[in-house]
Amino acid sequence: MLVNEPESARRPPRVRSLDVVRGFAVLLMIFVDDAGSAYAVLDHSPWDGLTIADVVMPFFIFMVGVSAALALGGKRTLAPVLRRGATLWVVGVAVQGGGLPDPTTYAWGYDLGTVRWCGILQRIAACYVVASALVLCSPRARRGGLATADDGVFFGALALLASAPAWCAAPGVADPEGFLSGVLAVATAVIGALFARCLERCRAPRPGRDSDDRGGGYARLVDGDGDRRGALMLHWALASLALAAAALVAVAAGSPVNKQLWTPSYCLATAALCGFALTAAVALLGDLADGGDDAKFRAARALAEPLRRAGRNALLLFVLGASGVLDTCLGAVYVTSGDGRRRNVVDVARDDLFRAHVSGGGTRSNPHARADLLFAVAVAAFWAAVAWVLDARKIYWTA
Repeated sequence: MLVNEPESARRPPRVRSLDVVRGFAVLLMIFVDDAGSAYAVLDHSPWDGLTIADVVMPFFIFMVGVSAALALGGKRTLAPVLRRGATLWVVGVAVQGGGLPDPTTYAWGYDLGTVRWCGILQRIAACYVVASALVLCSPRARRGGLATADDGVFFGALALLASAPAWCAAPGVADPEGFLSGVLAVATAVIGALFARCLERCRAPRPGRDSDDRGGGYARLVDGDGDRRGALMLHWALASLALAAAALVAVAAGSPVNKQLWTPSYCLATAALCGFALTAAVALLGDLADGGDDAKFRAARALAEPLRRAGRNALLLFVLGASGVLDTCLGAVYVTSGDGRRRNVVDVARDDLFRAHVSGGGTRSNPHARADLLFAVAVAAFWAAVAWVLDARKIYWTA
C-alpha cells in the first residue's frame, strides 16, 4: 500500500547503506531486464555460470532477510509477517502470473493451467515469511559473544546448503527450478538476517557511555572505546570472506554455480558478494560513524543518494519497472505504420531515439547492442528519478 510518511514519524534511524544496496539491486534489475540481450554478461547464464544478471535476485532476497530481522525488532508476533507475506504473494501473482494484457493482442486473463504461482515476488514473500519466523523463534542473545543461538542458525544453514541436492523436477504450473531451490533461497534470506543481527548489536548503546549495555561485546572487539562502525565492517567482512571460502569449497566438491537450481555454491557466492557490497557501503557512506565525521562522507553520500531513494521504494520500482507493468500500460499507446505494423511508445522511443542515432558496438545476436545498452541506462535513470520525487514527497509503497 502507498504510505505518506510524516516527518514526525517515530521510527528507528534508517541505515543508509541498506537502502543504497537495496536501491542498487532494484535499479540493476531494471537495467539488465532492458539490456539483457545486448551483451552476454548482462543476461542470465544459460545454465552454469555467474553473470551480472544472476546476482540481482540473491541481492534482493539477502536484503529481505536483513530487513525482516531489523523490522521485527523486539516484536514477537507472526501475524504482521503473514499479512505482509500474503500481500507480496498476491501482488506477485497479479503482475507475474501471466494475466497482464499482451502488448500485441491485448488479450487479458489468467489461464489457471499456466498461471505462475511461484514467480519472483512470490519467492521473495516465502523467503520473508520463513526468515522472519526463524528470527522470531530464535532467542536473542543479550551480549555480543560468538556462542549464541544465532550461530546455531548460521551453521544449520550451512549444513542445509552442504547436504541439498542440486536437482529437482517440477512439472505443472510450478517454476522449473523446483522446491529445493526455494529452500536454498530461504538460506540466503537467513544469512541476510544474521548480518542484520550483527548490525543490531553494533549500533546498540555502548557500555559505560549509553543507557544500556547490550551489544557491548561486538563494539569492544575493535578497540576499547567501542568503534561501532569498525566492528560492523570487521564482522561483515569476515563473514563475507567465510561465505566466499565456503563457496569455493562447494565448487571444489562438485557443486556448480547455477542460478536456476540455486545450488549451494551459488547461494554462498552471491551471499558473499552482497556481504562485501554492504561492507563497502558502510565504509564509503559512514554509517554508525560519529557525527563529527559526516563531512568526510558527504561526497559519497551525494553520489549514492539516487540509490538510497530507490531503495526506499524498492517494491514500487520492482512492480512497475522490473515487472513490466508500466511497459504493459504504455503498450496500449501505439503508432501504426503504413504497412500496418504496430509500434508502441516504448518501441518508438528505443528505435527512433536510440537505435536510429547510436551506431556501432553491435554483437552477432544483437546488432543494436550499444543503443540498447544506452536505452537501458535511460530507463533505469527514469525510475531513479521517479523514486527521487516520491521520496521527496515522503510517499512509499509498502506491503
